[in-house]
Amino acid sequence: MSAFSILFPPDGEPYESSADQDVDLLFDLNLDQIIAAVTLGKEEYDLAPVFGAPLRNVDEVRYRQEVMRDLEDTVTSAAIKDFAGSVRKIRQSLGLVEKLYYDSQ
Repeated sequence: MSAFSILFPPDGEPYESSADQDVDLLFDLNLDQIIAAVTLGKEEYDLAPVFGAPLRNVDEVRYRQEVMRDLEDTVTSAAIKDFAGSVRKIRQSLGLVEKLYYDSQ
């Protein structure tokens, strides 16, 4: 399955989710622990495979570094957290709607 992510350049190829990721390499370098810490509390987004996906060229590395620098800005970071919180509430509401039995609810 492919998807676009803020972690990859918008003009590049979409991220390809793959079970073939080198899990042993992530484990050997303790990157699995870093990924677990970064994604803690955000399990609903399934970010671990995205962070574990190898970058394909130097431009992707630079882009990822720019994104992380942008996220260090408190105003930008707060806006993203607010947006993510709103999306989470909408997702929860939609989940509740699916459990309702009556149309008038």
